[in-house]
Amino acid sequence: MDSGCFPGNALVTLQNGEQTALRSLAAGDTILTWQREGVRPTKLISWLHFKPNSTMYFLEVQHQEGIFSATPDHLVYLYSGKAIYTGQLSVGAKLRYVSQNGSNSATQVLAIRGYSSEGYYAPLTKDGTALIDGVYFSNFGVVSKPIFGYIATFWAR
Repeated sequence: MDSGCFPGNALVTLQNGEQTALRSLAAGDTILTWQREGVRPTKLISWLHFKPNSTMYFLEVQHQEGIFSATPDHLVYLYSGKAIYTGQLSVGAKLRYVSQNGSNSATQVLAIRGYSSEGYYAPLTKDGTALIDGVYFSNFGVVSKPIFGYIATFWAR
């Protein structure tokens, strides 16, 4: 079974500021991510998963700034900088959220529910990270540390 994915309707922000659904991206597109220096562009190199016709189980996480969905085994960054699996989140956890104007803040998890949906996608970016629905994510799932996933896909950069 594939792991570490998002639904196709998850939103990313293009370098020009427009938001688009993850399923609409193509290799070579430039989307935004966050690093210590702030918001920065990163190129979509390829897809770790691109399965528009397959069903996947997701967790929908409601937080103070909105909602995102990801598989339980996808790595998400806490505001502290630590990466944990989405399935390890609990109500009260603080995530790194980046608004449309580029400011970043902690957003607290308010509720979590599971659901199944058709279509799942996992982007691979040059930086190994992406802002998905405004939340800071690693591109990877099911690795003990995000750096291992980044190293494993070094060939694509």
